[in-house]
Amino acid sequence: MPTSALTVYWLWKKQEQNKKLTEEELNLKLNLLRTKINPTLLFRTLNELEEVTADQPDAKESIQKLSSLMAYSINETGNEAVELKREIEFVWEYVALARMRLNEKKKINLEVLGNPVHLKIRPLILISFVENSIKHGLNKTNKNAWVDIKIVIEKSEIFFICRNSISAENKSTDFETSGIGLKNTKKRLSYYYPKKHELQISEVEKEYSVKLRIQLD
Repeated sequence: MPTSALTVYWLWKKQEQNKKLTEEELNLKLNLLRTKINPTLLFRTLNELEEVTADQPDAKESIQKLSSLMAYSINETGNEAVELKREIEFVWEYVALARMRLNEKKKINLEVLGNPVHLKIRPLILISFVENSIKHGLNKTNKNAWVDIKIVIEKSEIFFICRNSISAENKSTDFETSGIGLKNTKKRLSYYYPKKHELQISEVEKEYSVKLRIQLD
């Protein structure tokens, strides 16, 4: 009887744990969806803007890049995993679009080393940290500022380093209170890569940095 009771208790406990995990995953996906705006409205607006700026090459290129970014973020959100190569291309496109809005005093550097082929990652993991650095490291200051991003792939591991300058105008406290995107990314990392990732966020001598290592499946 004691053995049977323990077995029943263990099965009940396991069922409750699985139920909790399912609820957590659902909440993560809902939080990700809440960050999106009505895609139909956005694409219609972009198409209209593209027609208006047909004779303005720079503006038209910006709109095309934005359209590509939106298509990826909308189409890939519901997928379990995406090709790492495509996820990195998404980061490249985002950085390229951000560069078009910067003056000569602000710099964004992006370097990718290693071969991402045949590897997959949860969608929109890296972009939250990149967006956060650009938003608070560059957009909130008029002085010389920089963002440096490095992605290294070694076998089935990815090493991601994102650093940016800090000035009096973009206080370090801004980075930790930047909304649902960054917070949800941390939760997704904990849920989807338990014991398979390391995340370090720090500030040293007017520099804010994010270091992330993920062991991909």
